[in-house]
Amino acid sequence: MLDTLDGPVVLAGHAYGGAVITEAGSHPAVAHLVYLSGLALDDGESCSDAASEEAVAAGISHAGRTELAAGFVAGPGDTVTLDPDVARACFYHDCDPATADWAIARLGPQPLVSLRQQPWAVAWRTKPSTYVVCANDQAIHPVLQRILARRCVTAVEWPTGHAPFLSRPDLLAGLLAGLAVRPAAGCAGCTG
Repeated sequence: MLDTLDGPVVLAGHAYGGAVITEAGSHPAVAHLVYLSGLALDDGESCSDAASEEAVAAGISHAGRTELAAGFVAGPGDTVTLDPDVARACFYHDCDPATADWAIARLGPQPLVSLRQQPWAVAWRTKPSTYVVCANDQAIHPVLQRILARRCVTAVEWPTGHAPFLSRPDLLAGLLAGLAVRPAAGCAGCTG
């Protein structure tokens, strides 16, 4: 797909999608990476153990949070799905009920093997990148996000849950529009 595009590409990845853009971002058409509460993996890391040493050292506490892993339901062929109530609490707690219902109905099985794979390329090491920390995220701990954000050139923190593209699409649209104008530059309002 990237081979068919003219001009520089701003490539965004949300959550697990961060692992995807970590590799795909090495494509020559990609001018900027955006990690939206995303897993900005490094060499030798998988989604299951992203920045695990730094996270342990930071003393991340899950007290008072819905436990995402408790909602995983084993599916066919080494996949997992997520209990709808846990998905609502962890992914969509700051969305209106109709939007949360719409999103939950579209969740599908996740192959477990994808969570154990390590990247063959680490694009954030060579490409401009922005990390969006979602400060009220109940799925990927904000402290872990801040650790991953240090890998990127710039970072911004929003007062949103895990899915700001649903709860605050204005924030995401503004960020992406600004980067599309100047994809190789940093982003206005970001700190790094």
